[in-house]
Amino acid sequence: MKKIIFFLSCLLSYSVANWWSYPLHEIAKPIASCKFNLWKNLWPSCKIPLPKLTPSMYKSKAKDIYFYRRIYTVLWMWSYKYGWDVMHWSHLWVDIATSKWTPVYSIWNGRVVYAAYHKGRWRVVVIQHRVNGRYVYSNYAHLSKILVKFWQIVNQNTKIWEVWHTWNARWNHLHFQIDTNQSIWWHPRWFRHCYWHSITAITNSTMCQKGALENTVDPLAFLATNGAVIKYTVNQKIQKQPKISRKNIISREEIQRQIVQEFLRSHRFSFNFSNAWVYYIWKYGSFTISLKDRRWRNYNNILPDDINIIYDKSFFSAVSPRWIKIIDGSRKITFIPRKAWTTFFTIKMWKQFLYQKTIRIVKKWQVLQVKHWNIVTFPRNKYVWQPARWINIFQDAWYMNIIRVPFAGNYKLTSSTKDIVFCKAWTNIRYLNYFHCNIYNTSKWINFSYKDTIFGLLVFKFYSNSWKPSKLLVQDVQWKTISQSRTLYFRPVRFVDPSSVYNPYLLSACKRWLCLWVLDRWYLWNTKKVSKTMVKYILVNMMNYLWKKLKYTISSSDNTKYVTRWEFVDYVFKILWLKIKNYNIIPKYIDVRNQSKELQNNIVYLTKLWFSWKDRFAKYHFQPNKVITLQESLYFVEFLLEKFGR
Repeated sequence: MKKIIFFLSCLLSYSVANWWSYPLHEIAKPIASCKFNLWKNLWPSCKIPLPKLTPSMYKSKAKDIYFYRRIYTVLWMWSYKYGWDVMHWSHLWVDIATSKWTPVYSIWNGRVVYAAYHKGRWRVVVIQHRVNGRYVYSNYAHLSKILVKFWQIVNQNTKIWEVWHTWNARWNHLHFQIDTNQSIWWHPRWFRHCYWHSITAITNSTMCQKGALENTVDPLAFLATNGAVIKYTVNQKIQKQPKISRKNIISREEIQRQIVQEFLRSHRFSFNFSNAWVYYIWKYGSFTISLKDRRWRNYNNILPDDINIIYDKSFFSAVSPRWIKIIDGSRKITFIPRKAWTTFFTIKMWKQFLYQKTIRIVKKWQVLQVKHWNIVTFPRNKYVWQPARWINIFQDAWYMNIIRVPFAGNYKLTSSTKDIVFCKAWTNIRYLNYFHCNIYNTSKWINFSYKDTIFGLLVFKFYSNSWKPSKLLVQDVQWKTISQSRTLYFRPVRFVDPSSVYNPYLLSACKRWLCLWVLDRWYLWNTKKVSKTMVKYILVNMMNYLWKKLKYTISSSDNTKYVTRWEFVDYVFKILWLKIKNYNIIPKYIDVRNQSKELQNNIVYLTKLWFSWKDRFAKYHFQPNKVITLQESLYFVEFLLEKFGR
């Protein structure tokens, strides 16, 4: 009998000890990559059971800045200003940080006596419970949505809302409070008898503690004792709270710094200004701050701290220079320039620097003076006779780029060695990819002014006829050097086989027209065979050099097929409109005597021009059916250009 009584007493004590449950069952890990994502998007590894915290653990966990201090961010009777300094300041709630939309559950059976929007706490739910013959009220604040109705009966562990945040809250968290005041209409309890003080003064000072002690109880102590804590007197409650010295714990500011740094490592900011360079007085300007997580998804949540936009208010008037939330991955900031000057936008999160943008504000008809310049070149490796597109950006005395603002004066662009040949500058952005250098649009220098640029950018091509180092110079109309570039180095042509018998012709062709197009495309080794695609490319560029249009079209069928010597000669003759008369002469080449009359006439014509291939069979064999190599085709074209005086 005694054993049965003992067993029943143990069972009863176990059931009593587990009456009340915590309002959160699972939370997000207290790291930035987890807690600042939506609950529905979290990986299972980011979700953990809510660790239990009792008042007896306050002192031992006060130094746990990577777990408990990040979860239970604010305790009962403690302020937002310092660490777990219990019973030194005034705070009625316990703050439990987690991810947005984390499910919240009722801690016990009860009746909903308040479920609506509450000023300062967003959506709030208050549930009335009966404990030890009296009523207590559990309060849940900062909710995203409410799933219960006023005066509804709810059961324990029933999901009735989700975690969110409110007004200037730094993290998504649940405000959890236990009220002991018996008035049904005074919940959630607040410092109503201290209404003449601000919320900041009450929270960060010792004001109104008496009212807090008389009407609330530590929620974590309430759950740990299953409500038995409400039997104690006020003096007993004060004595049971641990005293934690601020000297032995890390401050809230240090924890905030760690969280912000973790957040910046796991998320990516980008900044896009409506105008990259210049803004006009009293004309609206804007810029967009975009934020993505490590999976490149748009961020849509609260930030770990404020985004502050620091600027000189005498030059700008900005809208929303400080905010804490990003919606749909971006936030747009508008501003109005007030004064013509050069100033800065500095963007920070907490004390961490994010971005700084130099802003030029000008009047509508203002003209600037050029003092410096900057060159952007493509590609990085430059070879002799290789044209490259260059961009010249002009700058003022403060090294600010002059873009979309007129600059005064006429200038010349030349080189220090005079070995550099410049192509005419572009003035139309549509033709940047279709402009080629040839003998008709090149010179040793370029004369230009603002009207010869694209919104202030001087875009041009140049190539060097020598491997000697050189510099680009900007001079005025009196040839006085205003600025110069760094020293440019050029490499010799790398693709020509030095042992090839066609080497002199290839170098001549490269210097005149070939390298302006094919330098980056093919290596001119002797074994390179020519396809129809390559034939079209070579012949089109040859006609560009001659400043003529390609009137004869080559069949586009089977472009990968290799071309023979006779086919290539026939293409060139038809493109150049060479009319060959009938020769009654037997060709000297043995292998063409049995060919067609047209082929024999063309070979005789080439023989009269003293043309022959440079292989070991060239004396008696033309080899018309042999696949032509790239060097042979270029040699043939260059030979004809020399004979025609070009």
